[in-house]
Amino acid sequence: MRPEALAGQSLNVTTNAATAARVILGWKEGDQSLKETFTNGYALRLDFGALAGNRIPGKIYLCTADAKNSYLAGVFNAEIRKPKPPKPKG
Repeated sequence: MRPEALAGQSLNVTTNAATAARVILGWKEGDQSLKETFTNGYALRLDFGALAGNRIPGKIYLCTADAKNSYLAGVFNAEIRKPKPPKPKG
C-alpha cells in the first residue's frame, strides 16, 4: 500500500483479532530495561488526516493487556519518504 493511500483512512485492531502487528512495550525499573511483546489481545486505532505535502497528520490510541493496563493516546505527523534504491549487487 502506498503511504498516500492512508490519507483520510482509519485502521482498527480489536482485542479479539487472531493475529495483528507486533507491539513491543518497553520500560525501565531502576537500571533494568524490561519489555513485553504483544501479537494480539490489544486494541489499536489509527486515524489519518488529509495529505499535506509529504506529511499525513494522525491520531493514535493503543491499549495493551499488560498487568498495568498501559495505554497510549495522542497525535502525530507522519513524514512520507521515498525508499532508497537498493544497493547494486556486485
